Amino acid sequence: MNKFYTKMLAVICAVFLMSSTKAQVTIFSENWATSSFTTNAWTFPNGQPNWQIGANYTPLGGAAPNAYFFYSPTITNYSIALLSNTINATSYTLAPITLDYLLQLNNYSTSTLEQFKVEYKTIAGATWSLLAAYTNTAVGTSNWAVSNATLTGMEGQLFQIKFTAFGANSFNINGWGLDNITVKAACIPALAVSLTPTTLCTAGQKTLTASGSDNYTWTPGASTNTSIVVSPTMTTTYSVASTNTALGCVETRTLLIGVTPTLTITGPTAICASTPATLTASGSTTYTWNTGSTSSSITVSPAVTTVYTVSSNSGGCVGSNTHY
Repeated sequence: MNKFYTKMLAVICAVFLMSSTKAQVTIFSENWATSSFTTNAWTFPNGQPNWQIGANYTPLGGAAPNAYFFYSPTITNYSIALLSNTINATSYTLAPITLDYLLQLNNYSTSTLEQFKVEYKTIAGATWSLLAAYTNTAVGTSNWAVSNATLTGMEGQLFQIKFTAFGANSFNINGWGLDNITVKAACIPALAVSLTPTTLCTAGQKTLTASGSDNYTWTPGASTNTSIVVSPTMTTTYSVASTNTALGCVETRTLLIGVTPTLTITGPTAICASTPATLTASGSTTYTWNTGSTSSSITVSPAVTTVYTVSSNSGGCVGSNTHY
């Protein structure tokens, strides 16, 4: 008879995984729902010709009404800008400030070069920074969906954005369509979470401490203290959120504390050679046997004395058990 008996083998792998969500808040938006340029105080530094609001050239993903620039009446050697009112980011000192927008070109011809550009600058600045440029290189309809484009250096500033259609002969385009303009800002200082003691993958008391703000809500538990004491007996995710009411956003940090699982193998301690036997692991939610099986139980029929090992990775902490 082959004899089988068990021996516990603990393998500890430290893990401390923290993730975060970069909190942003919308500080300016325009979808032209009022069918008016004056609602959000858009202006035209060199005249309004060809800029309209309606249902023409609506970008993919947008919805009429939208702003559009079109060819009639035909103009040559033109540069017609649509300029935003002042956008106030003085309360938002963290980078980045970002811009979203939808743009469509319905192009008639490429016989002349027709262009469109997106620019920005501070109110005090004299030079516009180019964010993006587009041309009529293809005939037909083209759509662009721009998301989280960084407006470098605009944090903590008063600034404007400008959309300009320009080129040789407006007759060679049917129109540019513009919609869903959104400016977003990072709204509060980045939260941080520290852990003491720093020995991980073992059960026992640990203290989590948040910093970087003045109000906190922990999950689980809903504690509003700066620090919480936890005693996880299994791998557990903790998160802390801070709400900045004045700026209108919530920032969160998520912390995974790994605890090494204690695995147990049950099964016969003595069986005859080549007689099937079932070994069952417990103590975790996932298992990997040295046979390749990932089930909690395996059925074996060894012809000779054989070692069977099962392991489990819980949050980066590995526990194992060996059956001889």
